[in-house]
Amino acid sequence: MRTMWIKGVAIMLLFTFSTMFCLPVSLAQEGGGAPAPYSSDDSQGGNPKEAGLQAASWVLTIPYGVGKVVFAILGGVTGGLTYVFSGGNLD
Repeated sequence: MRTMWIKGVAIMLLFTFSTMFCLPVSLAQEGGGAPAPYSSDDSQGGNPKEAGLQAASWVLTIPYGVGKVVFAILGGVTGGLTYVFSGGNLD
């Protein structure tokens, strides 16, 4: 009886969290939600402020991506070593 209750709670939590993450997608679609903070009325889309922001975000994305990859690799190595040093115990 207890395992059925735990499975039911797990299914409800999974459904709740998946629904919670899917709902905001509609706000990001064109025409919905709040306007973009740096939108311009220029149909050509070429103003120096936007170009500077795009360049800065691109430059800052590179070290962030490198740090994220290094963190993920170290986490995998740490998890693997934990498994090895515990003698294969998954608990």
